[in-house]
Amino acid sequence: MKSERDRYVKSLMEKYNIYNERELNSVATHEEYNKMIELELSVFRGA
Repeated sequence: MKSERDRYVKSLMEKYNIYNERELNSVATHEEYNKMIELELSVFRGA
């Protein structure tokens, strides 16, 4: 669900002290980035 992704992104932003999602994409680990994508895709799959 979209709000689950939003909560995950917010927690990563707090972890890295970043306030811009574009910057977050450049510092997130590969696993974190993949999880963000998976959560976004789950919205479209209706999961």
